[in-house]
Amino acid sequence: MTMAAVRFLRGAFATITCFGFAKGGDHYSITIWGSNGAARYNDGRIEIGVDGAWETITFDTWLPLHRELEALQQSIEGNTDVPVDGQWGKYTVTAVLAGEKSSKLKRPVSVLDV
Repeated sequence: MTMAAVRFLRGAFATITCFGFAKGGDHYSITIWGSNGAARYNDGRIEIGVDGAWETITFDTWLPLHRELEALQQSIEGNTDVPVDGQWGKYTVTAVLAGEKSSKLKRPVSVLDV
């Protein structure tokens, strides 16, 4: 299980919790709690929570890897940028490293310091 408290540059605050089994289980979930609502992924289902009620978001086909490869193919064939590039990946890794550093130092850490 992982949890992070995040304060964004414009002052918004969120907590993110992530739960999964390392061995022997097949359950995975992540919840993001924001100032005005929440979003969660729970065993293949995405839900949005506002004012105490959860609404399930449905997709015709929602296979993340399939969607990523499809976007890559379209960007190659159309000579366009991919929707999620290496810079986005760098930001994601930086946020995770800031969380790890914060845990070790037992104090808040800015992603700008990582």
